[in-house]
Amino acid sequence: MGNFIAGGIIILLVGLAIYKMYKDKKAGKKCSGCSSCPAQSNCESKK
Repeated sequence: MGNFIAGGIIILLVGLAIYKMYKDKKAGKKCSGCSSCPAQSNCESKK
């Protein structure tokens, strides 16, 4: 039973990390290149 709980916690943490990355990407915080970025006009690196 302990392994099941630990596995659930790990899955929850991974899920939260993926959700946070997705949210940051949607907000335009992280990009794989300025030309493909939807938030190019208000980019942190251009300020």
